[in-house]
Amino acid sequence: MMMSKKRTALFVILLFSIFLLRCSMSKDFSTLTYKNYNELIHSNEYGKNYVYLKAHYQSGDVCIYNSDWKISADEKTIDGTGILYDHNRSIKKEGPISTQIDDIVLFETNRKLNYKERIIAGRTLLIGLDVALGVVCIIDPKICFGSCPTFYIDETKDVYFSDAEGFSSAILPRKEYLDIDALSHTVKGGTEFDITMKNEALETHCINHVDLYAVPKLPNFNIFQSPKNKFFNCSQMIPILNASYNNECITEKLESIDYDEVFVESDSLNMKSKDQIYINFNCDESKTDLGFVLSFRQSLMTTYILYNGMSYMGHMFSDFFAKSEVEGNLENDIMKHLGGVDVYQWDEISQSWLHQGSFNETGPIAFNKQIIPFKRASKNIEVKLKLEFNKGLWKFDYAGLAVLEDSIQPYKISPHNVTVKSQNDNEALELLNNEGHLISMPGSNYKLSYNIPNEHENYEVFIASKGYYLEWMRKSWLDDVDIPNVLMMKYRPKKFLKDHALDYKKYESISEELFWGSRIDSDQFSYYE
Repeated sequence: MMMSKKRTALFVILLFSIFLLRCSMSKDFSTLTYKNYNELIHSNEYGKNYVYLKAHYQSGDVCIYNSDWKISADEKTIDGTGILYDHNRSIKKEGPISTQIDDIVLFETNRKLNYKERIIAGRTLLIGLDVALGVVCIIDPKICFGSCPTFYIDETKDVYFSDAEGFSSAILPRKEYLDIDALSHTVKGGTEFDITMKNEALETHCINHVDLYAVPKLPNFNIFQSPKNKFFNCSQMIPILNASYNNECITEKLESIDYDEVFVESDSLNMKSKDQIYINFNCDESKTDLGFVLSFRQSLMTTYILYNGMSYMGHMFSDFFAKSEVEGNLENDIMKHLGGVDVYQWDEISQSWLHQGSFNETGPIAFNKQIIPFKRASKNIEVKLKLEFNKGLWKFDYAGLAVLEDSIQPYKISPHNVTVKSQNDNEALELLNNEGHLISMPGSNYKLSYNIPNEHENYEVFIASKGYYLEWMRKSWLDDVDIPNVLMMKYRPKKFLKDHALDYKKYESISEELFWGSRIDSDQFSYYE
């Protein structure tokens, strides 16, 4: 009898607890301002039990749906209950709300999207799923692995040796662009060529297409791509005579592609701080059309700035991103201030350094190999070049001088087959070849197959990827909100780079280890499974 009473009492307490929880989860948010509501749904105390979808309209309005939201059968609307705010964040409507998906610029949600919800995945900023997915960045999440699509000729290679990475600076749909990268690989004509594309980060990759550019290659010739995406036949490669940094010889480090990089550390007083490397070549005086070839990649400085910016936005991050997507008001001037790698040639006649062009390909993972064509400035046998670049931002693996013969047009080849785990994926193939967007989630792994033309014996191949990506917001970043720092990044970038130089310097020596150690293993993890 006593046990029965105890069980009855426990049952009543349990029912009462469930009632209180349900009451708290159906709280009347109409008494809260948008700012307070936004903070609440992102908070650990309440937000972890509250599933929501936030929809940012092209008009500037925003709707926060409760957990009952769903996509209509015709995939044209989002239906559910919630609160609609106007562009001034005053309440416009409460209760049942139906929204045309085409009217939305960006979504935000704190729950995992399922495979059928891919219709909105390409516009959805996901938040707080790093812990839910079992992925925790050690020490500091702002140095977590971040990557656009990574491409591999040999899919068994580690990410550190990936052959290319796509559209690294396209952090929003409006910033989508075409990115062409050298694979440094020769393929025989009339054969099939495979390349593997992976998503190895906490990001949503939205891929418009991935084509192969095949450039006919003659025996003993080299093919290089310029930053303006022109392709050049080069008949001769001239090795470095000498190279120096800060009066120190670095010739050996730049003579070959061997991952023994030249890296100049950042300035602890100012992240915007320039330095120079001097490179000399001996070249036949009759050769007037030349090209400077450089193999390079970025450090983690831009990754650190991006992730800090997101953390400073805190619970307002999707509001900032949506406003930027509509108005372009958050164009990142900081990256422009950091700049690229400027190449100068010494002119004996004017006794001055003449600017020849710039390398500015983003991305810290795969090396880029490009050429800057130029006319010889003087008839001296020695060609003197200077690289000017931001300290702490660039890593250099190889430098050489090429003799240019002519420009050449590539064959553009679309994939004829896409496989996932050895199974044909016709839907992915259709999206890549017909101006759709293939949505690639963490752990995704696609093998793309191309038929190489048989008009020529050999081809040099380049990967041409077009798309954009959406970073996932780490839950741990929400506690670091600092809107004045966001505004400083936008309106006073020089001051930001100076004020935060020492903070970055503290991470610089350990950032590579943290970065590479926190990637998503596509062989062991899949978002959709």
